Amino acid sequence: PALDTQGGSLSILSDHCVWGAMLADRRPNSHAPPPPRDNSQRMAVGGTALLFLVYLLTSGGGGDSSSAGVGTVVPKSKELGRRIHKKWTALTDFNRDLPDRLRTLRDQHELVGEHLALIQDGTETVEEILHGLKEHTDETEMPPMTMKEILSFLSNYIHQLHQVNIQNKKATYQGIWQAYHDLTVKTLYPWDREYLQRMPERRFDDTIFLSVATYRDENCLNTISWAFEKAKQPDKLHVGMVQQNCEENCRSGILDGGKMEDVEPDEDCHKVFCEGVGKKYCDAGQVRALHINETESLGPYAARYLASKLWNGEQWYMQIDSHMTFLQDWDSISIEMLKAAPSKKPVLSHYPPGHTGDLEAGSNAPAPRLCGPKFATSDLESQIIRLEGCLEYDKKKLDVPRFAPFTAAGYFVAHSDFLREV
Repeated sequence: PALDTQGGSLSILSDHCVWGAMLADRRPNSHAPPPPRDNSQRMAVGGTALLFLVYLLTSGGGGDSSSAGVGTVVPKSKELGRRIHKKWTALTDFNRDLPDRLRTLRDQHELVGEHLALIQDGTETVEEILHGLKEHTDETEMPPMTMKEILSFLSNYIHQLHQVNIQNKKATYQGIWQAYHDLTVKTLYPWDREYLQRMPERRFDDTIFLSVATYRDENCLNTISWAFEKAKQPDKLHVGMVQQNCEENCRSGILDGGKMEDVEPDEDCHKVFCEGVGKKYCDAGQVRALHINETESLGPYAARYLASKLWNGEQWYMQIDSHMTFLQDWDSISIEMLKAAPSKKPVLSHYPPGHTGDLEAGSNAPAPRLCGPKFATSDLESQIIRLEGCLEYDKKKLDVPRFAPFTAAGYFVAHSDFLREV
């Protein structure tokens, strides 16, 4: 379920991009490890599945059949065999039509999506799906990871992956994916399991962790500066930034006519902020940054994941783009909305209005809803799925956020247990 604040609250951020929210389901506090998946068990599971298929096929009547007990109708053996063969052929055809990479992962039982029910009820973890039975616990006697430990590991992982990619620069995209998969499963995933066990305790002090992933964005400095400037309690704002910049031999993006040009290195948003208007916040440890060269960037999904690891126990978690403006007191307004939501662990999400919009003027009007998806039509976007805003869904502003089916990566604010449990 999701919360949609579109009709019940005001926009506090502007972008060229609706208030909405999702409820974070809680995972069990402990996981009972499943028994080993040996061949005998797989045969048993396969046999059970086949018997269940026979049951499904024989549970309905029709055609030429004979009675075999009260309430039971069994088709003739030839008809039953034909139907089983048809179902089995459909299953094998599906597996054969999969791309080689997905078929290999499926054969190795590494398609995590086929195990979501087991993960949700706590009988399996992703680690057990990928690597078989492993002893694990969600408890550890080790102290929380230090920020130095986190930044060191993440930087080393990014550099390692870059070297692996250089070694595979002539590989097909399947080969590149496999190299990424193998290194990540070997290094990043085990580290992440340890990180989850050594996360700091969530504080109850109305602090906000602002996660910002920036890629060569000239608006980054203004975004960070305005976040502190417009906050009601800037001393309770903490920023985790993943800065992906070009540092030498830089080229522009794609310009009109498909051209690219030589350009100066990108502005170091983190450095300029901390040496200027944000010095007191940086000196107080309120700004943390992971620096990545643009040639090592893995895109926005990975950058946002990496930025989330810079969280240090703040009560609330907010994720935004690096080209935002803010309404005055945006931080306290966000917290008030979270507390008003009909959920213990809400996630409020939003496609902010364009930067030319008047946030003050729109603060008492219902914001658009985050509505249905569609495929993007731009060739540059490779037909990704985009969500749309419904501008006039509500006629008046509401005080309580509403449920909605979607959330947007470019802006959401949540209970920070989101990082631990989702």
